[in-house]
Amino acid sequence: MSILFNILFVFNILLLVFIIFHTYKRTKKIIDKQRKINQLYDELTLAINNTELVKENLIQEVMLLFGEEVGEQVGIGTIWEGMPTYLLQISLGNPNQISEFKENEKALKLWFYANFTNKVENYKYGLEVYIENNRIVKWEEQKVLN
Repeated sequence: MSILFNILFVFNILLLVFIIFHTYKRTKKIIDKQRKINQLYDELTLAINNTELVKENLIQEVMLLFGEEVGEQVGIGTIWEGMPTYLLQISLGNPNQISEFKENEKALKLWFYANFTNKVENYKYGLEVYIENNRIVKWEEQKVLN
């Protein structure tokens, strides 16, 4: 009986060591994944902060070149007829899509911003900006229905 007991005891110890080892491996894997997620989150936060800093610097340059009022309008995302495309990009960023077409024998580009938020009412819109000769000629806001 004592040999059987010893065998069972050793078996249980080995089983316990096996369970502890595999639990450790799984826990380590989870901790490593969490560390990687935290690292990526930190990198994303840094990139967002750098992007905001670059935009602030660009807006300061716009103020120096075109005046304070234009810089403020670009900074809050306002667009206007005749606005150059480089100011549009500073104001709203790069469009989600660009298409080219002809209207009344004029070559136009259509810049589409899918997640434009109307500054007045805070509604989400699809913003379509019509460009001719690198300047805004008109735009249309399409309310996004969720």
